[in-house]
Amino acid sequence: MFSSYIKTWEHHPNGFNSENISLFTLTEDNLDGINLLINNCFQSGQNANENVRTAIVHPNLWLSEFLEKNYDKISYVVKTPSFKILRIEEGEIVYKNFFCKTVNLTESEVDSFFLENKFKKLVIHSITKKIDLESLKKTYSIRYVDISQKGDERDNKLKEVLK
Repeated sequence: MFSSYIKTWEHHPNGFNSENISLFTLTEDNLDGINLLINNCFQSGQNANENVRTAIVHPNLWLSEFLEKNYDKISYVVKTPSFKILRIEEGEIVYKNFFCKTVNLTESEVDSFFLENKFKKLVIHSITKKIDLESLKKTYSIRYVDISQKGDERDNKLKEVLK
């Protein structure tokens, strides 16, 4: 499996380019993923809030509390909403393309999203908090994808049964 992959490197004189890394692990040991998530949240909330019905809430006002509550449920953070990663599938090294979905949730639905959806490998691009200025209802837009493989889902179900 690795020998054919290593042989392809002969044709790539520049070798591995770390600037192409788009997937960052979110752990206490490496906060690069947190830095990227915070940056993505600030970038996604830069739309002007003039003459609008829905206002985007600045991440300084809510993101810290959100991360305290949910960061341990996030496996990775990505630079862009579409990305590809190199992984092993069925004994072969392959590039796999992924595209983040956007889900809009109320505050109570956000809690359910993270607790009930037992993602094995949850990837987040950005999170934006908005307030409807007429009804004052708060919503979150989450750009995410689950990159779990078939075996990961089976492992989750086994863990649930064994509890």
